[in-house]
Amino acid sequence: MTIRKLFWCFSLFLFSVVAGCTKCHSVECNGGFELTMPLPGAPNWDIGEYSLDFKIDQHSLTVICPVEQEIRWARCTITGDVPDELGLSCNMRLIAIDPNDSQSAATGGIVCNTEYYDDSLSVRGPENVTIVVKREGKVIGSGEYEPEYTRNNNYWGDEECGYCESLVSETLTLQSSN
Repeated sequence: MTIRKLFWCFSLFLFSVVAGCTKCHSVECNGGFELTMPLPGAPNWDIGEYSLDFKIDQHSLTVICPVEQEIRWARCTITGDVPDELGLSCNMRLIAIDPNDSQSAATGGIVCNTEYYDDSLSVRGPENVTIVVKREGKVIGSGEYEPEYTRNNNYWGDEECGYCESLVSETLTLQSSN
């Protein structure tokens, strides 16, 4: 047996031992709750401050999205006491008016995702989400949601690794503030 062949066999053996020892695989769980908020007929956002007042289960949070010029996206910041186990992200961008139609026209919109994490790899969505969206203090949309998720207890290859709850998506159409 040549040295090259020995090295290859040893490398393969070592890889199989290491791979066999990792019980949980690292596939990302795209779960939780997603809220898409289109503003029909406006590919650009009107200048002003947009605020999203969330109540996610027992947590009250505000997301502020300042628009200082006519643009097609904006960075949003979260204010409030966000617990370590809660993930929340929001951004303003172009979104499809009909997400099921790949040829659909685009409009300005806000997309927010939220989920809970725990010490294992478990990801779950919130049980209750309430939102009020304002532009310059004027309400342009509101909604209340009680998403129902499908839980996969074997998502990461073993029940001991945690679970992943499916992504539930909802749409809240915002009104023009003009």
